[in-house]
Amino acid sequence: MYEIGYYDIGMGYNPDVSGTWDTGDEVEALLGAAARAHQQRKTMMGRPARPGYMQPMPASGAVHPRPPADDREWPIGFDSVAAVAAGATANITQRPQELFRPERIVIPAAIAASFLVNDIKVGNRSQFLSSGALPAATFSETSFGVRLLLDTCQVAMDLALNVTNVSAGAVRFLATMLGRVVK
Repeated sequence: MYEIGYYDIGMGYNPDVSGTWDTGDEVEALLGAAARAHQQRKTMMGRPARPGYMQPMPASGAVHPRPPADDREWPIGFDSVAAVAAGATANITQRPQELFRPERIVIPAAIAASFLVNDIKVGNRSQFLSSGALPAATFSETSFGVRLLLDTCQVAMDLALNVTNVSAGAVRFLATMLGRVVK
């Protein structure tokens, strides 16, 4: 016997079948057919028929999710273009055109002593554990053990380095960020 709202469905009077009482088999058959139709509609709409199992989607213009096919390590360059004046702070921004997850920053040792890295941002989110600048020499090409796993930068999202020139003269800032690109 099934309860739907305030009514019980099961054995009952069926006026459609010559005014006889149902045994419940007809109701069972109707509910089973309704459940199968509901399941078929869910499958046709691209939702899984059962949790954890994906059913084939219709051959219409539906968007089919697919896993990343290519995972490579690519560089992206940071250049202040003009020299950063002594004591000045510069914000150098890039916008990757692919999904990019930075794993290492390389700052040439020749200029590393002249700069502090104040912040690294992916979008509007700082990648530093707390506020405070790091010496740029931490990220020089001769450094080791400075592998980072920063947040993934979405397509056209800002990827920014905020640096301060601590030397007595103007110096052009250059850096490379290495990371995984997923296509």
